[in-house]
Amino acid sequence: MRARWLWGPLLLLAGCGSGPTEPATMPEIPLFTTTTPKPTPRAERKVPRDCGLVITDDDLAALKVKVGGGTQEVAGVPVPDIKRTARVDCYFGVPSGDRSKAALIVTLASYETPAAAQARVELTIGDERKLGAAVTEVAVGAGRGHYIEGASRMVVARHGRVTVVVDASPRLLPDDQARRVLPAIADRALTAPGGGS
Repeated sequence: MRARWLWGPLLLLAGCGSGPTEPATMPEIPLFTTTTPKPTPRAERKVPRDCGLVITDDDLAALKVKVGGGTQEVAGVPVPDIKRTARVDCYFGVPSGDRSKAALIVTLASYETPAAAQARVELTIGDERKLGAAVTEVAVGAGRGHYIEGASRMVVARHGRVTVVVDASPRLLPDDQARRVLPAIADRALTAPGGGS
């Protein structure tokens, strides 16, 4: 009788351990790939002769910039000595037709090469530093530019062969707003309507 009790558990144990064992398989974990779309590079724009194609009243209104007064434009000419191919100066907020008192000036210029354009940017920054202005690097759209704090508030930037200078009177914007708004104006000026050239 005693032997029967012993054989029972032994047979049970033998039954549990007998037979081929399948290797345990892990369930497949789905892999998710995320691809961040690459930003479309900004096209290098052509310098227009019309200031309405540089920055519009709607652009300024969207940035909460009220310039008042009139608008004047001066089309520049090519200057081979500095490799400049085109230029336009846009004066906004001109009181009584006197553009020397404009609240905001946006200048676009194009050059034969990116290196020539960069040389003009560096010259402008150097001249302002000599006059005692403080210069700091700022974002201008996807690129970089320089914020210059001197007699006026300026942003100087370049995209390819095209440069932009945004020059604002201190009476137009408080310093904290100028530091935010002027790079946005520069970015819009460097971007042709519709993103084309």
